[in-house]
Amino acid sequence: YEDILLQFTLVDSSDSIATIADAETKMYALFDDAILTITGYTSITLDRESSVLIKKGQEIDDNITLWSCIATYRLLVEKN
Repeated sequence: YEDILLQFTLVDSSDSIATIADAETKMYALFDDAILTITGYTSITLDRESSVLIKKGQEIDDNITLWSCIATYRLLVEKN
């Protein structure tokens, strides 16, 4: 089998955490335990390995807020 890491980064410039939290929830609903179709391969598992939510930007300028959600998934596939 092949072991693949996928990383997704969501970014939002809203002052509120609500928008990035909503996007994060939707990403998890879409990818957690998903069964992917990959030509020539059989998907074995897709598991979330880590997720980090970061608020940054204010160290540069008090008027700037950037939220980042970084999620890493491990995909195991087997060649047909």
